[in-house]
Amino acid sequence: MPMTYTQRIRHGFVLANRNWQLVIVQVVFVLLNILGFLVFVGIPVIVLAVALGVEAERSGDITQFLDAATSGAALSQYLGAVFVVLLCLFVYVTFVLVLWLLVTGGTIGSIAHACRDEANRFSMGVFWAEAKKLFTPLAWYYTIISVAVIALFVVMAAAFGAGALGYEAAGLGESRLGIFFTVMGVLLLGSCGLFFSLCLYMLSVQGLCPLAVEGRGAMDSIKAAWGTLEKDRNSLYLILIVVGGYVLAQILLALVGGVLQLIPLLGFIVYLPYSIAANIFGIYLYMAVLAAIISHYTEAVLPDATLMAGPGGSGGGSPSSGSGGSGSSPLENTSPPQASWQAPPPLYPEGPGPPQR
Repeated sequence: MPMTYTQRIRHGFVLANRNWQLVIVQVVFVLLNILGFLVFVGIPVIVLAVALGVEAERSGDITQFLDAATSGAALSQYLGAVFVVLLCLFVYVTFVLVLWLLVTGGTIGSIAHACRDEANRFSMGVFWAEAKKLFTPLAWYYTIISVAVIALFVVMAAAFGAGALGYEAAGLGESRLGIFFTVMGVLLLGSCGLFFSLCLYMLSVQGLCPLAVEGRGAMDSIKAAWGTLEKDRNSLYLILIVVGGYVLAQILLALVGGVLQLIPLLGFIVYLPYSIAANIFGIYLYMAVLAAIISHYTEAVLPDATLMAGPGGSGGGSPSSGSGGSGSSPLENTSPPQASWQAPPPLYPEGPGPPQR
């Protein structure tokens, strides 16, 4: 029988615990991101500020500092330095994007690998193999998603502009009818934008599953994700539940951090380690969310790829055709029982007796 939503979420945490090294990889990615910003952006900006000729005694006056740094004469004199800073910023953005694609590809690939064979543990060899294999498909995939997001914003902006022009042409001004149409238009556009943004986000999350599990291309993954969400409502509801729970958990963590900052004297001392722990815990929740979604897709598309003796059970056995493919119940022997005694043998009075078993 299929897993319930609670069992599926628990299964995601089980996979996240078995691949806890992915959390460390994500933390290292964040640290490299900060280090790259300091190296590629921070140092060139400091060098440019020094090259602008701002004296140390004037650095305390922020107005004079900004006037000297942004004046036309300074920019024309140090145009080469400004170009170097912009080039360093471009290098930093490229570095972050490449690293992010590698980490994302290795993460979803490792989770998909664990879903196909839960007996395997995390391996950096598998991580880098999946990262390199999924790098180009992920780049095209997120390019298509980004184009779709930009197109959505363009359509929303065009609708807002058309509504504003129509409002001015009607000459409603600040009348009650004009205020009513203004509020209704804003609510309607906001609701449509939120709805389509949510649909696009769910499609982008579901599209990672065929990309990682089946190795499809970018456009094929989007088509497969659309078909899955259309036919399998459980996939749609699962994404809504786990993503909603993740957002709620992040809000609660942020609220607790805000309360800690209000503590006199010890607020900052307590908030700093709490912030680090909360961010790491958020990464762990993100791994569990991905594991739950990918494992559901894996067992739905490749029913013989994974077998598990239920959430929290001692899974990781070899595939078997008699498991039913659901992965949510203990393995059973579904072959028909063999009769140990077929029928009583005929009696032969003249013979030596019935045949011996």
